[in-house]
Amino acid sequence: MANQGQNRAYLPHLITDPHSHPILLLQKLSNISITYSTFHNLIKNSKLEYLQKRDILVVTDIPNCNVNSELIQIINRFNFPILVKSKDYHTFVINDKFKDKCGVLDSMILKEELFSIIDRVVLDYLKEKVDFMIVINEFLKNDIHKTIDAFTTEYFYNFYSSLNWQDFKGLEIFFLLDSKFFLSSPEVLRENKVLGIKFFIDGTFSSSTAWEIADKKNLFLDEKEFFEVLKLIGTKFTDLSYIYLAFHCVGKFAFKFLSKEIATKVLSHKNTILRVEHCCSIEKEDLMNLVELIDTYKSYGRVFLVLNPEPISYPIQELYKLRKYFYVCYASDTPIYSLDLKNSIINILGDNYEREFKFKIARDIFRFNKLLFRR
Repeated sequence: MANQGQNRAYLPHLITDPHSHPILLLQKLSNISITYSTFHNLIKNSKLEYLQKRDILVVTDIPNCNVNSELIQIINRFNFPILVKSKDYHTFVINDKFKDKCGVLDSMILKEELFSIIDRVVLDYLKEKVDFMIVINEFLKNDIHKTIDAFTTEYFYNFYSSLNWQDFKGLEIFFLLDSKFFLSSPEVLRENKVLGIKFFIDGTFSSSTAWEIADKKNLFLDEKEFFEVLKLIGTKFTDLSYIYLAFHCVGKFAFKFLSKEIATKVLSHKNTILRVEHCCSIEKEDLMNLVELIDTYKSYGRVFLVLNPEPISYPIQELYKLRKYFYVCYASDTPIYSLDLKNSIINILGDNYEREFKFKIARDIFRFNKLLFRR
């Protein structure tokens, strides 16, 4: 136990976690969220009693090919609201009971532009029925005292605002805003725990459907919206020292697009900081292009590459050598990955590195993590 306690000082995401999804974790911990594979197996094996004991159910990660009328028939067999989320997060399927909670809707199969309606139904249930303390305790038992909700919609933000922050017992939660929420209520950017704005380049929450082919039709970023955000920042928020612009960036072509099309626009603003999320697929040419831009704009320390517990195509020691140009950070992306010790950067580095080098990387990553909480 002594060794474990000593090592915890070197396990960055067990102190700060700069990319997490606490409300999705709340759904998981409160047992209203299960994966599609679990749901499918329960249906297949006729174990419906496990499902019938619920007030509401959120089923995640359904393959897009399974979004069909048969799925609607299956979920309409249940006498409580059910929401099914597709693997690429673009499509949502609801049953009649969920539809009744939403108000007027024309279809049971919905696209992401109606996410806020779905959001409201789930969050109304959580506010009434579930104690947020179970999330706080989950972070604190893993020695995490600061975390960033990496995609805060308007309803998420209102949910957080309804909580009594005095009861949080040492956990601070900061926010990266949904870009649509920011444009509708820009002054929220001045709130103390709001760090910046989140965009999606590849348009997916799942690495298995990321932008991995050289075809721009996979680009999800609303470029018009992105330029509106930049314009607003450049006119109304020049007094703020640090505004993080974060980009969901899974897949080598997503990173290529970011390095060629996005980085220049972000770094040319003096008060914007570039965050690249899930950058596990990187080509050397694109990384060097980013380095060159950082040199051009003298933007040393204004770019953060946020890694998660998954394989990285570009060796981490090579990323680490470029720390003059950008910071390498490490986060859990919970509930996608668990918060426990097995997902620490030390374990991800494995046996390929000398012990002393592993701790040196971990120590610096912890230091870089902390910088992401600047305001």
